Amino acid sequence: MRRSDVHDDGAPRDNSRKKNLSWQWASLGTVALLAILAVAIVVARVPIANAAIGWLLAGGRFGEADVNITELGLKATRIGHVDWRDRDGNSFAGSNVLVSYDIAALIAGRRVGRISAEELKIDIEKLPAASRGDRTPKSSTLPFDSIYAPRISLSAKTPFGALRGDASIDFSFVAGGIATLDVSADDLSSSLGQDKNLEAESASVLGRAEFRPEGELVATVEAQCKNLAIWRAGADMAIVSATGRASSWRSAFKGDFSKLSGDADITIAPTHFRLAADHQRDGPDAESWVEAFLVEMLSGGVALQGQASVAFAEGSVTASAPDGAVQIDLVGPGSRLVLTQRDNEPLLRIADGAGRMVAAMRSEGKAPGDLSVVVNASSLKTASFSVVGELQKGGIGAIAWGRSEAGLDGAIEGDVVSADFRFLGEIDRASFGRMDFSNASFDASLKGRADLTARTATAKIVGGCASLRRGSIAIASQDLSASVRDAQLCEGAEPLIALNWRDKPKIDAAGRLTASSGAFSIAQTSIEGVPPSIQFSANYSPAEHLTAVSATLSGGEAVLNGALGFSSIRGEGSALLTSDEELKGDVKIASADLRQVGENAIASPMKASGSARLADQVIDFEFGVASLLGAPLGAGAGRHNVATGVGSAEFDTGALALAPGELQPSAFSPYFVGLLSNAVGKMAAEFKFGWTPSGVDSSGFIELEDVSFQGPTLAVSRTFDVDGRIALSSLLPLKTPGLQDISVGLVDLDALQLESGLIAFEFPGDDTIRLDTAEFEWFDGVVGAYDAISPLGAGRVEFDLRAAGVDFAVLLSRLNVDGLSGEGVVEGVLPLVIEDGRASIENGELRSVGAGILRYNGPPGTIEETNAGAKIAFEALRRLEFTLLSATINGPLDGVLDFDLRFEGASALTVDDPRVKEPVRFPIVYRMNIKAPALDLIREGRAAIDFTTREGGLGETLKRLEAEENAESPPERREE
Repeated sequence: MRRSDVHDDGAPRDNSRKKNLSWQWASLGTVALLAILAVAIVVARVPIANAAIGWLLAGGRFGEADVNITELGLKATRIGHVDWRDRDGNSFAGSNVLVSYDIAALIAGRRVGRISAEELKIDIEKLPAASRGDRTPKSSTLPFDSIYAPRISLSAKTPFGALRGDASIDFSFVAGGIATLDVSADDLSSSLGQDKNLEAESASVLGRAEFRPEGELVATVEAQCKNLAIWRAGADMAIVSATGRASSWRSAFKGDFSKLSGDADITIAPTHFRLAADHQRDGPDAESWVEAFLVEMLSGGVALQGQASVAFAEGSVTASAPDGAVQIDLVGPGSRLVLTQRDNEPLLRIADGAGRMVAAMRSEGKAPGDLSVVVNASSLKTASFSVVGELQKGGIGAIAWGRSEAGLDGAIEGDVVSADFRFLGEIDRASFGRMDFSNASFDASLKGRADLTARTATAKIVGGCASLRRGSIAIASQDLSASVRDAQLCEGAEPLIALNWRDKPKIDAAGRLTASSGAFSIAQTSIEGVPPSIQFSANYSPAEHLTAVSATLSGGEAVLNGALGFSSIRGEGSALLTSDEELKGDVKIASADLRQVGENAIASPMKASGSARLADQVIDFEFGVASLLGAPLGAGAGRHNVATGVGSAEFDTGALALAPGELQPSAFSPYFVGLLSNAVGKMAAEFKFGWTPSGVDSSGFIELEDVSFQGPTLAVSRTFDVDGRIALSSLLPLKTPGLQDISVGLVDLDALQLESGLIAFEFPGDDTIRLDTAEFEWFDGVVGAYDAISPLGAGRVEFDLRAAGVDFAVLLSRLNVDGLSGEGVVEGVLPLVIEDGRASIENGELRSVGAGILRYNGPPGTIEETNAGAKIAFEALRRLEFTLLSATINGPLDGVLDFDLRFEGASALTVDDPRVKEPVRFPIVYRMNIKAPALDLIREGRAAIDFTTREGGLGETLKRLEAEENAESPPERREE
């Protein structure tokens, strides 16, 4: 019998009326209701009963109904079949249903004795919405004393998928009974937002409940999932089983749960979760860096197994697990995590609306360590927590660490989470997206705060600074690396880290980094030394995959590519790392002290300023340099490819004026320090540089115009009028493309005056200078150095000055000694040694070319008046006709020179003897030794003169004359 959706008065039925029957009792309670209605019309005919019950079922609670009552009586009613469906499509069907009752209890308490059904079928298309009203359990009793239904067919559509299964029940409120459940589902899934976090090819639940007569309930449940996927991990099979016991099931059925107590043992069978292949990514996405780390950590899979016990009594629940019962194996990292209780406290306790969790976790295998966790919660949004961990040397996934300690203490107040984090230990390596960290040692304490409603978080450094004893970072895609030692990371007015994960997530960082030493390299470019203090701000936009950094630089002392040193740096810079891994940047250096590094540096320390721009892996730069006193020295520009390490630069001094106290050659090169000073004149230079990973090429020229200076070294009083252009094919080392010529007006050596010189020289490129020719006019002849080689920057320089065609008369006239003159030509070699800025002659030799004359007609001295031998010697010098003149010269040019002169020849002497009427020509070997400060000798014309006789010379002649005089015999006239 069917009935349309109208009231019996013909008015339309109110379809908006809310359902007030719970599906928990819908099927069984309705059967009892049917029995009550059937008894009410027991005296009526069966067709009338069918019509009345069908009218009631169709009247507002259910949309359609079909009932077939086959027997009616005062003790029982049998329903052949019943079938109804509500407006949501939910339906209940039963066949051969027998309801037994006591008529008085049925009428007074609406309660039947027993319900049995050969078969029941329940289909749920839409689950009833959960009530938002008072959820306090209300006292109620079952509408029957016992029930028997051996075959119950179930199906339901749920948010997880479609369920289907079978159930059975044989239960008596007095004697207890047994109920079973076996349900399964295909294509099980649950989603949160747009991302599914639970999927399964199939799932099943098998349960059994035994209601014992004394009131104890014993139940077992086993749940299985095939091809289960949770978040980004999956397992072929997952099995969870539980066995539980509870007392006072009768009180629970009556709605009194306060007396319900019991416990349950839960077992998770060994289950291997693997990371889904489509989630194994290399870097972080827009969602979370933490997610990227978890992907790396779980890439080898996770094996989970465990056992736990749950106890409940008087409104409280506790959970515990014996030591080693819960194990999590990280298959890839090869580490096992063991969850256990701590200090005999349960893992979890919930009572009176508050909860406490106390757990210890021990890590074994490749990542050994211990972790302690304590959580106290007064509600879901009010809690405090403390996590303390100690790690031994080990690693998980992309992170490996040394012995470390960490702690986290915090609280949750509504949607605000605050925490203090401390870490003391070492990170051997860690990868986060495109950045790789290594060899890091930290000592840091951070205070963090997160607002989950505003979706923002900040982290500040406790005490203002964190210590980084050492650490390295690398970005492989940019061939970039950096490292520091003894570093301090300090925050300023802004938090160290600020992040938000709203519509456009962003991470900001700001602070100041200092270090005692560090290194930086990008491709073939490297910088080492003491990094400048860096005041930085940075931000990372995950959605756009952009990293931007800006910084100011101050101080520091570093070396570029092992050749160029920087110090006292003042500047600023910015960098941008784009989503396609392109690094861009700008740097402006307001001031920096510059120096060349190495034992044979050719450039003097200077001050520099400039700017550089990085784009498409190419650095374009401009720079200017000045002397340490601030005199401009020139400007340059260049380009460097960071990927290939190839670059070039040009430098031009422009026209420079040399002046004492302003600009001097020593501002360009340390070679000139102590070598020459007080320079005047004009100069210009241009240099070109090119470099590759295999080395540096350079070239240029230096042009000199009317340059005069004091020196070189103390040996030279002054050098005048230097002109010329010097081409250089290499600056490191110094090398020229063949011989270079310069002209010199005068080299004033005080003791030597070298005039009108022409110097031809070259730098061979082996840190030496080779003089091909250095020739000057000297006493109407020439003196010069030829084919001489000297090391650059050596402490001792030796070369020979060769004299030729020297006019003896001019040489003697320059000595400026009264009455001293001569005739002849002189040549020889003067070995010149320059050491520590002083010039000396060592074993110099001058020798006459052919015959000559030496005259000395100076005023007589006291020696002549008192010494007869000396008188004769000076008389011999009135005109000494020599056949050989030689001189050995030793001593410093700015000190005492030792002249050892030797004359061989003849001189006419007047003999103080009446028997000798004419001057006698005597052969003479004459030696004169002059020791005097060379400058005094030249400037004042004074000399201390000693002579010694030689066998067969003037002394022998004098001795013979004296002997003849004593014998009073006339001398034999002979010429000697």
